[in-house]
Amino acid sequence: MTYVTPEDSISVLSLPARIYNCLRRNGIETVGQALDVSPDEWKNFPSLGNKSIHELVSTLEHLRNGLGDFVLVDSDQRPILPKENNLSSAPAAGDYLEEFSKRTKNRFHQPLDGTLSDAYSKLNTIYVERMGLNVRAVNALIKGEIYTGAQLVSTTPEELMRLRNVGAKTIKVILEKRQELLQKFDFETREDDSLDGTLSDASSKLNTIYVERMGLNVRAVNALIKGGINTGAQLVSTTPEELMRLRNVGAKTIEVILEKRQELLQKLDFETREDHPLDGFVSELSRFTAISNAIILKEMVICQREHPELSEKELIPYLWECPEIHQGSIQAILRLLDVHESGTNISTLLSVMPSKTPREVLDSLLSELESQKKILLQGEYIQLRFPTIVEYAQSFSDNQKRATLLARLHGETLEQIGELLQISKERVRQIINTMLSRRPKLREDCYLPLFERYEFSYEEFHLAFDEPPEVYNYLIIVRSSKNNQRMPLDAILTDTSIPESFRRKAERAIYRQYVTINGVRIKKETFSLVQYVVQTYCQELTTMEEFLQWYYLLLETIGAADEPKLAIDKRTYENKLSQNDYVLWSRGHRFRYYPIIQYDYRNLIETLALDQYENIEFSSLKLFRDNPELMEEYDIHDEYELHNLLKKILSTASESKIHFKRMPTIVIGTPNRDQQVIDLLMQCAPIANTELAKKYEELYGVRWDTALANYFTCITCFFYNGIYRIDLPALPENQHQRIAQLLTEDIYTLSEVKQIYLREYPDGNLAFINSFTLKNLGFHVYIDYIVSNRFSNASDFFYHLLAANDLIDIRPVIEKGGKSFYNNIHNTIYELEAKRELIEYLPQQYIHIRRLNRNGISALDLEDYSASVAKKIPSGDYFTITSLQQDGFSHFLEETGFDEWFFSSILAKDKEHFSHYKIGKTRLFRRGKKAFLFIDFLQWLLEPTGKMDIFDLCELLEEHYNIHIDIYNLISIVRSSTLYYDEIMEAAYIDYDTYFEEV
Repeated sequence: MTYVTPEDSISVLSLPARIYNCLRRNGIETVGQALDVSPDEWKNFPSLGNKSIHELVSTLEHLRNGLGDFVLVDSDQRPILPKENNLSSAPAAGDYLEEFSKRTKNRFHQPLDGTLSDAYSKLNTIYVERMGLNVRAVNALIKGEIYTGAQLVSTTPEELMRLRNVGAKTIKVILEKRQELLQKFDFETREDDSLDGTLSDASSKLNTIYVERMGLNVRAVNALIKGGINTGAQLVSTTPEELMRLRNVGAKTIEVILEKRQELLQKLDFETREDHPLDGFVSELSRFTAISNAIILKEMVICQREHPELSEKELIPYLWECPEIHQGSIQAILRLLDVHESGTNISTLLSVMPSKTPREVLDSLLSELESQKKILLQGEYIQLRFPTIVEYAQSFSDNQKRATLLARLHGETLEQIGELLQISKERVRQIINTMLSRRPKLREDCYLPLFERYEFSYEEFHLAFDEPPEVYNYLIIVRSSKNNQRMPLDAILTDTSIPESFRRKAERAIYRQYVTINGVRIKKETFSLVQYVVQTYCQELTTMEEFLQWYYLLLETIGAADEPKLAIDKRTYENKLSQNDYVLWSRGHRFRYYPIIQYDYRNLIETLALDQYENIEFSSLKLFRDNPELMEEYDIHDEYELHNLLKKILSTASESKIHFKRMPTIVIGTPNRDQQVIDLLMQCAPIANTELAKKYEELYGVRWDTALANYFTCITCFFYNGIYRIDLPALPENQHQRIAQLLTEDIYTLSEVKQIYLREYPDGNLAFINSFTLKNLGFHVYIDYIVSNRFSNASDFFYHLLAANDLIDIRPVIEKGGKSFYNNIHNTIYELEAKRELIEYLPQQYIHIRRLNRNGISALDLEDYSASVAKKIPSGDYFTITSLQQDGFSHFLEETGFDEWFFSSILAKDKEHFSHYKIGKTRLFRRGKKAFLFIDFLQWLLEPTGKMDIFDLCELLEEHYNIHIDIYNLISIVRSSTLYYDEIMEAAYIDYDTYFEEV
């Protein structure tokens, strides 16, 4: 039990690294600060997922209510009770403790005599289940390993107060029962002062050694931290038996932990102060056997009388032979094995016994248990032995009962058994239910939790656990869950409440239909095999005919060419492939592999800004041409792939205003195509038909020949001799002069001009605002905006806009002009960035090189920074600006104080040395020209070790690379690749072969 004050650091709560780091980043440093946050407020914390919130809230609630391993106390070590727990009707548990301590304080340190021994003997025959206690008190004592009256009276009130998850009323009941036993047997306990010795100076050293730095494997470290053991001092002060009770920890990991504990004891000469040479042994034996120190010391006295020539240490083997100690040891071993139903090994068992126990003693005890058929002993492995269901059935002397149960276990139906025994079906049911209701604990019961939660076929159960049909039939009969309450077998792999050994065995059944090809595990089903073929052989544009050739070649390779269920039809599967999230389709019914899940599309969606459009029909070719760098960043080859990608990543909900028609057409809102054509003609007339078609292509992305052939029937009346003409009305002179006075800026959108006109002339005719009028007002007229003729064209205007100021924030410009301005201004920015005249120091905020020049920084310095990084990073390695700095790189430019975005912008333009990939607001770089995906980076991270705990991987990305990614998205990315994710270990492996070698 650990005492925690509100002023303590949150590190004492042993929270997972992802939660701890998130709290620190949000200014939560102490336990008190964490307790002040309501459960609903945690949802507002960034990078804190639902699972993490649930885990954090649960931990804090347990702390508030004293239900976990921590007790909330004030600075004077007094418990802080939850405000809602009003215990005014009954004294607090501490009051009972004080009262009973006063009544029993004179019962300590009494000499050992016959009365004490007799009382212990009587109390050892009284089990807590028979003391008349309520169910809660009985369960609390048994969980605290107090089974008899002797153990209860030899446990101090302070120790009883530390029982886990026990309220004040239950403590009162237990203490009253303890006092009742003391009075009934006139029992006087003796506390052994020698066991209260203080730890040596080594304790302070051990408190500085954290479990993460002990050289333990990841599983051992996680097990200790989850058990509240964070330092060497905590480890050595935890008994081996307590370590054996760590949850969901296998025998091998326990053995590693116990070896490390022993190593610390030996290395630092860590000992407790003992007044007697054998006090340490007596204390350890008492804890192991649950026999009081008093009885053990009495037996030692008897042994000394019988063997006066022996030294005290030489008496130890004889002490084990004493009937009471011998029987206590037998029971202790059985209790230990009961906790570990799947078994343990001899070395682990020895580690929880007294340190001076000879191996011969344990061998003798195990041999006796084996002869009594209480354990199964296989070499160094030990397991409790329970009767099997068949043995139980055969134990009945009643022939009818025995035959009924055996027949049912062999798979006979109730009707068949009834006919065989000439009894009714209902009578068969009654006999079986009665026999099974009286069954003892059986060997097969260890599988029952699996059958209650998961759906097994016999083939799956037999493949996983190699058990006969009788076991399967028994479990089917006795389980109580309904079909709709049981989950698919696959889900067992992530169920940490199921022992790891069972989950490993279940893997054999789950993966029985898998094949391994080139280190990749693939389920032998159409969907998975198709995905493998696409991922492996369809990196370039592929026809369905080519795909089918590769697919059937794979079936031949794995020996499945003749399996009908794996055959696929071209037309049917072409439709299925079109919906998959790992394929992009292009024109001509061709497709290629494209891992959609591995990209972060926030930048793509934000840049395209489709939500800014209203009532428009256009081609994705418009977006493709306007954003060349964006298309390169996302590896999009043409407008058809872009259309297919947007269709898959954007919401297709009925309320969405974006609709994806036949490629490459995109419809937003409720557009009128004819009106789009007419509006364009109004702005451009007079104009040749081909020129108008090219203008339509420029504005809407529809190829000009398609527009000319199919879109212009609505304006046929304006066409003559190859020219479209419309008589545009001129603006009246007075209005012309007034509007000229109002249009003082260099750039306007057409909608802004129309608003200005209507504001000045509410009853005016908008037909006056046309290309003829705007040209006369002194503007270059573009499709949806105008630019002052002081500039030669729009590009000239945007160039002067960007060059006029030292610091440029283009966000207001884009907000004003929307997509019309965005594309033009970005094309200009790309040109200036390539010349190193502009550098993006924050997203959409730029600094001009002349400002840097005034501060002594030239374009050559920027090139030097890039060259220095290229020299530092080996070819093919990955990095971010954060990892670069953490790994010791420095450059004089860093003294300028710019944000990481500034330095990443420098490197992003050096395409000769680096390729990059955006993840949120972080740029990930690779040394070299070759483009890459995020999964390539993960593979690179895993190459040195072959595997990594998924939480450690997530933490590494966040802390070393400043890449923030939800752990569930990370798992999905790993699963969608050639990496292998093990749900039991919660670890990512470089491939399946590496995983297979480990397990």
